[in-house]
Amino acid sequence: QAEDGIRDVERSRGLGDVYKRQEQVGGVNVRGLMRALGFQESRGNYRADNPASYGPTNPALGKYQILWTNVLGWSRAAGMPHPGTKEDFKNNPAYQEKLAQWKFSDYVRQASAKTDDPNIAIRMAASAWYSGNMDLYENNKPEPHGPSIRDYTLDVLGHYNRGV
Repeated sequence: QAEDGIRDVERSRGLGDVYKRQEQVGGVNVRGLMRALGFQESRGNYRADNPASYGPTNPALGKYQILWTNVLGWSRAAGMPHPGTKEDFKNNPAYQEKLAQWKFSDYVRQASAKTDDPNIAIRMAASAWYSGNMDLYENNKPEPHGPSIRDYTLDVLGHYNRGV
C-alpha cells in the first residue's frame, strides 16, 4: 500500500466488490433475484400500475408490483421516509429499489435459514413475494390473476439463472 493510502489498482477489490459480497445471502445474489423478479412482475417498468389485483385503492405498483399497503407498511418498518403519493412512488426508481432490496434481503435470509439449496431459497423468496407464504413454492393450484405459485417461482428461478 502506498504512503498516501491508495492501494494498487490491480490488487484493489474496490467498493464494487465489497457491495457484491454484501448482497450475497445464503448463496443467493439478492440483486440478481431482484432483477429476475422485476422482470417477472413488470418487465422492469418502474411506472407499472396494476389496480386489477386488489382494486384502485391498493394497486400493485412499480417495477416489483408492490401493493400500496405494503409500500406504506414496509417503508415504515425499513425506517424509510414516507413514499408520498402512489404517483410519487412510481416516479422514484431509487426508492423502489431500496424498499425492494430491504424486503428481498429479509425473504432470502428467511429462506436460507430453511434450506441450504440456493435454488430452493430463490423459489421460496419468490413464493413469499407472490403469495405471502414462502412454503407454498411447490403449490401448483392456479392463482386467480396469474400462474400457479410453482410456475411463478420456476419462472423467476429461470430468469435468475439466465441473469435477466
